[in-house]
Amino acid sequence: MLSLTPRTTRFAPTPKYSFLISSTGSCLLASSAQRAAFGFTGRTQQTLVFPYYGNWAPRFGLAWQPFGTGKVVVRGGFGLFTDLPNFNNQHFVNNNPITGTSILFSTSSGAPTLVGGVPVTSANVFSAGGTPPLADQFISLYFSPNYKDPTVEEWSLGVQDQLSQSVALEVNYIGNHGYHLGALHLPGNQPAPTPPNGSLQANRPYPDFGTFLYTSPEAISNYNALQIKLNKRFSNGFSLLGAFTWQNAFDNNEGDEGFGASTGNFNPQNDNCLSCNYGQSYANAHKRFVVSGIWQLPVGEGQRFLNRGGVVNAILGGWQASGIYSLQSGFPFTVISNRDWSNSLSNLPLPDRTCNGNNGPKTVAEWFDTSCFTTTYLQAALNAGTPRYGNEVRNGLIGPKYNNLDFALLKNFSLSERFKLQFRFETFNTFNHANFSTPQSTANTATNGKITSTVGSANGTGVNANRDIQFGLKLSF
Repeated sequence: MLSLTPRTTRFAPTPKYSFLISSTGSCLLASSAQRAAFGFTGRTQQTLVFPYYGNWAPRFGLAWQPFGTGKVVVRGGFGLFTDLPNFNNQHFVNNNPITGTSILFSTSSGAPTLVGGVPVTSANVFSAGGTPPLADQFISLYFSPNYKDPTVEEWSLGVQDQLSQSVALEVNYIGNHGYHLGALHLPGNQPAPTPPNGSLQANRPYPDFGTFLYTSPEAISNYNALQIKLNKRFSNGFSLLGAFTWQNAFDNNEGDEGFGASTGNFNPQNDNCLSCNYGQSYANAHKRFVVSGIWQLPVGEGQRFLNRGGVVNAILGGWQASGIYSLQSGFPFTVISNRDWSNSLSNLPLPDRTCNGNNGPKTVAEWFDTSCFTTTYLQAALNAGTPRYGNEVRNGLIGPKYNNLDFALLKNFSLSERFKLQFRFETFNTFNHANFSTPQSTANTATNGKITSTVGSANGTGVNANRDIQFGLKLSF
């Protein structure tokens, strides 16, 4: 087992027990005696993770009719839920020698080479006479000994009111809080801000090692929402469902899934300070309104108007209209720097933020106020030998809103008792409204603040990118 020991608490070598010592005299592979010093004794001697007894899952719920009429009901509840920890990251194993098929080892001075200038990889490392030093390797460690299962607290309180025979109104407060969530560290063991002539390796939390990739149970999330729903069941040829959500979602890491999808969960600027990464979740659409309905036109046989068969019913009867309209706030995004002025090997360096930024022109050419973000002071700090991180916050800006209507017009024909035919006319993005993607947001670049695509795909040909009209026939028998 690799024993990760910070540079402030590195233990001295113990030649009697240790059999892998670094050039600085630190033990890199713990003996049984050293494992015991870290608490791996008794039943935990053969394990990598200490037992955790905090998993309990209480549930509480209530339903109350305050007026005894059966039309008004108050409902609420609370529950504690746990999830499986992220122990099955197969790609973590694939990154490690010897499982990795061809991992290239690199150092601050370049890639080590074999005789003849061949780069050292995991495929040829043994012909080099041994593995490179740990400080020159990319290491994937699964989890810490104190790993805990992801846990989410969920609660709700709401009122349901039957306004009429077919109409009901619901108003709910929904919330949850997640903790011990899996936080993906890439790069882990990141150096602190380092002067240009300083040693990056010496400024790592664990200077005997290189870059890590691992998960830890440190991420948190918070969600609170007001949800309102009006539901009219189908009657008199008409149904309606409307919903409004006013929400706030915050977290400090989207986890491995968000990272793998390359959506929202970019690496923290400072991997050693996960709390500094706390901000709006990338999926936090602050407000969202959706309404859908079906209307059976009251014309034709059996209907209110022109209640007759024959040609009139064949042409005007049996029509049905439906649609879904969606309107929501834009998604959050982050302005990043085009260079790591902190000199800390940051994968997501941020600029300084000097004003709001959201008070921009809101145009395709400049969505947010780009003058609010600068790296001038960061450059000066680096040149002065006192580098630091930028003060921009994660997901502090809001992108374009989403506005879309899908509409359908249907005509039903009764051919016989067994056969029915339906004609369908459907439109998607009926008004051909341009729903823009989030703008480019890399400071000190020509495209900073510009919108270059619409929702769907990079070239604007995806779902809801442009109006789509289609006709169809459906035969039922």
